[in-house]
Amino acid sequence: DSSLDIMSPDGSNRREVFPSSGGTAFSPSWSPDGLRIVFGYGGFLQSRKQPARIMMVRRDGSDLTALTEGLPNAGFPSWSPDGTRVVYRVWGDNAQGLRLLNLTDRSVHVLTTDYDNLPYWSPDGQRIVFTRRHSGFNFDVFTIRPDGSDVRQLTTSPANDAHAVWTDDGTHIMWNSGIYGWKEEAALYD
Repeated sequence: DSSLDIMSPDGSNRREVFPSSGGTAFSPSWSPDGLRIVFGYGGFLQSRKQPARIMMVRRDGSDLTALTEGLPNAGFPSWSPDGTRVVYRVWGDNAQGLRLLNLTDRSVHVLTTDYDNLPYWSPDGQRIVFTRRHSGFNFDVFTIRPDGSDVRQLTTSPANDAHAVWTDDGTHIMWNSGIYGWKEEAALYD
């Protein structure tokens, strides 16, 4: 079952807000006001028959909206702290990298065109942390400003460094690192 469920932190009040029907609901992200959730839905991991896209739903399961359609595949969304934009990853159909979706007018801005993934906004909205594949198959943690400037590489180990997230106060970044690839991969998201 690849549906999207929510529940209280103690495990009570669990309820489905998005039932899956042939795809995978993946990488949900809460809106800053806690009323909506964006997530990837479609052909992730082993199943690639259905293009992945960014979806949005209210926390009560109503008002399901597709924010992207068709190719390229889209996934791994993260809300901006002010709730006006979503950063996400695209891949396939001769496109790759990070995109910014303006939720007011649905315009899309190309942020990067490298093999980038797993974007996550900083709490102050000034930077986006993400994973970039470079130097063959090495993955490292980078940050970028939302206007596309000031790209900074933060890790340089030969291990695969990925799944970076900010602490709530924005003073630290945590990530997963694995010298033997992704076998110990763990999500650190909120």
